[in-house]
Amino acid sequence: MPPPSGNQLLFPIHSLPGNVNYETLLRSALSSPLLTIGIVGGVLMLGYMATQWWSVAARLRFEAKRNRLELEALQKKIEILNLKAQAAPEAAWNGYRKFTVSRKVEECEDTYSFYLTPHNGSPLPPFKPGQYLTFELHPPNAAKPLVRCYSLSDGSLSDDHYRVTIKRALPPANDPSIPPGIVSSYFSDHVKEGDILNVKAPSGRFFLDVEVDRPVVLISGGIGITPMLAMARYLTHIKDNREIHFFFGCRNS
Repeated sequence: MPPPSGNQLLFPIHSLPGNVNYETLLRSALSSPLLTIGIVGGVLMLGYMATQWWSVAARLRFEAKRNRLELEALQKKIEILNLKAQAAPEAAWNGYRKFTVSRKVEECEDTYSFYLTPHNGSPLPPFKPGQYLTFELHPPNAAKPLVRCYSLSDGSLSDDHYRVTIKRALPPANDPSIPPGIVSSYFSDHVKEGDILNVKAPSGRFFLDVEVDRPVVLISGGIGITPMLAMARYLTHIKDNREIHFFFGCRNS
């Protein structure tokens, strides 16, 4: 077979009619190895490109879904923060206010109740039973003021005093070498009637929901009874008709 001239192709091109079928195309491809290689290579290239496009599309879908989920999570956090901000009661006053210790009552061993009245004699705003007071104290030998929070233990909602009940934090039984609580010991040993303390307004989101009409279950142990006392006292003070179930545990009587 003579070599092809300059105007001849390396493989024959078959004239295919407009209604060519796959069998004709296959015969044409098989009759020319180079055309067969070209078709196979093209198919493989198209397959590779399709795979790459599919991979990119899948990655883009994954990124879009992840971004959507992150946005939804962020929106949920914002909603929760807004709800918390709306639910949190506003402080009755800003910063610290001076209170006088009008009474100090020993309830039992190492446990005292402190009745606090405004130093300027002005009426007190009400609080929600279960909330706490924040104190700034200056115990001896303390390098800086110490801040502690103690639950209000009286729910009578008197407008002339607040009450907190504080138990000295003793060393653990299994390690008596640990010193007792600094601030609770300071309250027990040093704070006396007539002293002036710096106190922040009642705060805290753990309080009795007085808007619902259903039985109340109060569970506490040890000195953790203080916020429950405020809740129970409040319910009796307003003559609430709901059932109250009070469960309390202690080491001994």
